[in-house]
Amino acid sequence: MNKNALANLVYILKGRGLISDTIHSSVEEQVARFLYVVGHNLRNRKVKFQFRQSGETVSRQFNHVLKAIISLEDLFLKQPDGKECPAEIKNNSKCYPYFKYEDDQEDSTVNDKKNLKWSDEMDRFLVDCLMEQKLKGQKIGDVFTSTAYKAAATSVSSKFHFFCDSGLVKNRVKTLKKHLASVKDILQNGSGFGFNYSTKMIEAEAGVWDAYLEAKPAASNFRYTPIPNYENLNEFFGKDRATGS
Repeated sequence: MNKNALANLVYILKGRGLISDTIHSSVEEQVARFLYVVGHNLRNRKVKFQFRQSGETVSRQFNHVLKAIISLEDLFLKQPDGKECPAEIKNNSKCYPYFKYEDDQEDSTVNDKKNLKWSDEMDRFLVDCLMEQKLKGQKIGDVFTSTAYKAAATSVSSKFHFFCDSGLVKNRVKTLKKHLASVKDILQNGSGFGFNYSTKMIEAEAGVWDAYLEAKPAASNFRYTPIPNYENLNEFFGKDRATGS
């Protein structure tokens, strides 16, 4: 793990109140020690000798950090929802007959729309598709044509193996613009904020965040959450984000 990744992890753990400094160990030390033990598969007796701490202290801090990191699963892990089928199965006629996908596709459209969760990878791919359509002249002013939305939906469906239509693409574009607007409002209108391009997070002193969130509590979603696609979204939607088109 490089320094930026470690700093990012510590920042999130601290910010969410999952780990705090002790009399003898800072959060940075506790996390670094945990990673060292896991990375080298060390035993308690060796660690306590190396760091000159009791076995009880080593074990307690290790388990504390472990539980804290596991609690971040909602931030870093995308759990399967049963709505999608792996390509290796779907593309194998022995495992997943073609006619089943075709028959179920229309019936599942409504549920897919309600339960679909867009990942960062899907967002990047969607933006790339729309950029391609823009270069083909399928964006007039700040508005994409119906052809652009349909083409993007077809590409997303093929890439990620679920049924996507123009309506889903339009709704996702509106959501991305809304998120971008919130981020830019924080960075441009909030004093003391900056975007860390290494950690992909909005950063500011704790007091600055607290004061801002008193006025705009909805912005709390961006305090400890990385925004990996910010640069691409800002480049692509930055000028027309207010239109919702």
